[in-house]
Amino acid sequence: MVVLRRAYPQGVFMPFTFIAPYRVRYHDCDAYGHMRQANYLRYMQETAVEASAAVGYDLLRYNDLNQRWLIRETHIEFIQPLFFQDEFVVKTWVAGFRRIRTQRHYEFYRAETLVARAYTDWVLIDLRTRQPVAASQQMIAAYARGEPFPELAAHSRFPTPPPPPPGVFRERRRVLWEDIDTEQHVNNARYLDFVADTAFEVSAFLGWPLERLRREGFIIVMRDQHIAYKQPAVLGDELEIATYVYGLKRISGTRFFNITRLSDGALLAQVHSGLVAVHPQTGKPTRIPPHFISECAPNLVLG
Repeated sequence: MVVLRRAYPQGVFMPFTFIAPYRVRYHDCDAYGHMRQANYLRYMQETAVEASAAVGYDLLRYNDLNQRWLIRETHIEFIQPLFFQDEFVVKTWVAGFRRIRTQRHYEFYRAETLVARAYTDWVLIDLRTRQPVAASQQMIAAYARGEPFPELAAHSRFPTPPPPPPGVFRERRRVLWEDIDTEQHVNNARYLDFVADTAFEVSAFLGWPLERLRREGFIIVMRDQHIAYKQPAVLGDELEIATYVYGLKRISGTRFFNITRLSDGALLAQVHSGLVAVHPQTGKPTRIPPHFISECAPNLVLG
C-alpha cells in the first residue's frame, strides 16, 4: 500500500491518493464468474479504513474520540468485470469536507485499465449521542496532508423514482448474524447482496429464471448502483424489499429497490440499479426481447 499525489494541472487541487493492491478470490465471484458487486463495496471499505489509518486516524483513534464515519450514500459504476485471480488496485482519495460530511472517491484498476469507479458520502457521528458532528480542523488537516481542501458542493438530491406499477414485487427477509458488522448493524455492502438476491427472485417469479435467460441468449447485469442509507437495520429486524423497473429501453433500464422495516414501516435504504442486457458468452450488450418485456409488464413502468 502506498500514498501518493495525483497528477493534476498547476493550480488545481491535488489530493493525496492511497493505493491498495488485491487479488480476486474464488469466493468473491458469482455464477457468471464475475466478482460480486457487493464485494466492490467491501474492498472500498477496506481501502478507506487503511487510507484513514495512513493519515493517523485508525479505528482506535476514532474510538478515543467517540466518533465514527458512517456511509450515507454510495454510487458505483461497473465498467468491466473482474474475474477469479485478477490482480487489481483500489485508489482512493478524499475530495473535501462540508460541515458534518466528507466525500471519498475510488477507482479500480486492472493493470492500467479502469474497471470501476465510485464515491461515498460519509457523515461523522458522535457515538455517545448518535448525532452528526463537524470534523475538527485537526482531522481535516490530517486528511489534507498540508494542502487545503476545496469545500464540497451542496449534496444533490437522491433520484426520485416514478410511481410504481401494479405488480411491485415484494420479498421479506430477516437480518441474520452474518449481516451484522462491528457497528452492530447491517453492513453497507450487504444491501447489494440483498438486492441482487431479490432481482433474481423477481425474474424467476415472472417466468424468467437464469436458465431461461441463457437459453434466450441474454442475461441481465447491473452496470451501476446508487444507494442511499436512511436508517440502520439491526439483528432480528424483519425487512421488506419492494422492487420494480423503470426507464426500460432496447438494452437497458433501471431497477428500483425500497427497503423498509416491517415492525414500524421505517425506510432503511433505497437503491437504483442500472441494468443492461448482455450476451452470456461475449458479454456484449444485446437487445432485450419484446416477449420478455410483455411477460414482465406488471413489474415495469412503461412509457
